[in-house]
Amino acid sequence: MLSPELKLRIERTLHECAAWADAEVNRRRLGGNTPSRQQCQEVLPTLDPCGQKVTRAMQWGAEKHALATQCVQEQLDPLIPGRFSLEPRYRYDRPTGQLQWLSPAEVRALLQQDCGKELKGTLMPDVVIHSGNPLQAVSIYDFKFPCPPHNNASWTKYTEGHTNKGLNQGQVYVEALKTEAALVTPRRGIEQRIHP
Repeated sequence: MLSPELKLRIERTLHECAAWADAEVNRRRLGGNTPSRQQCQEVLPTLDPCGQKVTRAMQWGAEKHALATQCVQEQLDPLIPGRFSLEPRYRYDRPTGQLQWLSPAEVRALLQQDCGKELKGTLMPDVVIHSGNPLQAVSIYDFKFPCPPHNNASWTKYTEGHTNKGLNQGQVYVEALKTEAALVTPRRGIEQRIHP
């Protein structure tokens, strides 16, 4: 368990990292301006490595996630060394409740095969605070960078064809890891907390 003071400090750090990453990418890509709806919806001329279309919002979001994750690594390492994981992968079988943590080496190997089809249906929260064992989670956080920024942040909803159809990311994280999950946004910090 985390003390209320330590949890507050961790969540403040996550918010600060999200706000910094958001501002930094906006500075680099937009001269410090915030993106317009039209800019966010623009489809890039090149496809991703798996042949999918990419919008500016997706591109900027990926850049912001990368910077926020790097910031979190630097800030949480001295605070709670060995008690957090960034972008861990879990294989979760809802009917049986079985949860398996996949090592980074396993994930890298699977990503190189057929655009990661073997990872379809796995869970990948952005930040998991844990006991030292990624399967013993204390809290879960997902960064969201709404584009444009005045849009509301929301959990990704699983659609037709997905094993978790009808649920959202947060609900499945809570069910699988049996602890609370929350969104982290640059503007509002911690929001949309879901409890087990």
